[in-house]
Amino acid sequence: MWAWGWNDYGQLGNGTTTNSSVPMLVGKPVVTGPVAMHLSAGYAATSTGIFTVSGYPLPAVTKESGDSKITWNDSTKKLDIAAGLEPGGYPVTLKASNGNGHDVVVTFTLMVSGIAPAMIGPVSMLLPMGYAAVSTDAYIISGYPLPEVTKESGDPKITWNDSTKKLDIAAGLEPGGYPVTLKASNGNGHDAVVTFTLMVSGTAPAITGPTAMILTTGYAATSTGEFTVTGSPAPTVTKTAGDAKITWNDATKKLDIAAGLEAGAYPVTLTANNSAGTTTASFTLTVNAATPTTYTVTVNSGTGGGSFAQGATVSVAANAAPSGKVFDKWTTSDGVTFANANNVSTTFAMPAKNVIVTAAYKDAPKRIFSTRYDSNFLNWILFFVCFGWIWMWFI
Repeated sequence: MWAWGWNDYGQLGNGTTTNSSVPMLVGKPVVTGPVAMHLSAGYAATSTGIFTVSGYPLPAVTKESGDSKITWNDSTKKLDIAAGLEPGGYPVTLKASNGNGHDVVVTFTLMVSGIAPAMIGPVSMLLPMGYAAVSTDAYIISGYPLPEVTKESGDPKITWNDSTKKLDIAAGLEPGGYPVTLKASNGNGHDAVVTFTLMVSGTAPAITGPTAMILTTGYAATSTGEFTVTGSPAPTVTKTAGDAKITWNDATKKLDIAAGLEAGAYPVTLTANNSAGTTTASFTLTVNAATPTTYTVTVNSGTGGGSFAQGATVSVAANAAPSGKVFDKWTTSDGVTFANANNVSTTFAMPAKNVIVTAAYKDAPKRIFSTRYDSNFLNWILFFVCFGWIWMWFI
């Protein structure tokens, strides 16, 4: 707009009270340009886009408020942004003035965003039982601002060392697995979570001891000798095969054998197990049939003597009778009962003691004819008597 004339009250709008007979261009200040900008933490020094400044006379632009690292560059008509601003929002106010009407105020906002946390490093470690205190390798942690790392879970003997960026592992952990969770946080984006697992290896189990045992039927309840069980952590021993009357006694480290097993072989399998492995041991119980106690039978004047178990049936027979004698009966003073004491051959049940039995004889009975000739003579007499009787019958 062009203006001239009286200007006592500044009515020409040129920022003065001087009268002018020459037309002059006058106008309010105008500023246009970027209103926002986004940078990531760790950015290099940079500048905004150009601001367009207009008005007559040409307005003077000043930065009215904002961080000192953000400055107005009047030659480039830009805001220069120095490096080093932390993540956050940075509002800036610019004012354009040329004395014509109201000043123009524009607002610009710089947003500096952080970098989400990241964490990389060891995920596992294997140590032998009895290890000395040790640490993991260092973890690499990134993000802006620098994330804070905390141990969220895990055994108290495993601790985070923020100065070394390592996990320190104290001595004394038993064999087993020890998971640890680490979390890196800086408020930008999701937290970074890393899982680490320490494995402490043990000693494989071993079991040694008796491999066999022999008993006789009728035995009383008993136990084997002691087994030696080694390994770390201490193995768990179970009987995984074998008769139910043979049981593992963990307190005594023996196999307990109940009474009552019949004659035969009884194999047993023991299994020892821990986190380092599994092993087995074999044991065989042999139960032999008991040899019965025997007692002696003595037969006087007969046969059938010998050794017999209690309850056995003993058969005896008398010898041939001496001349002029005949068998009479069986006798004993040991209390046995003969099946038939008057038979030449008989039996009895064997008692639990030695026995003496005797075949007794008596005199043979007297006969009328004592010789073979006497017998023939009698036969002739009987013949003639019978013949005479028959003869008389027919006459």
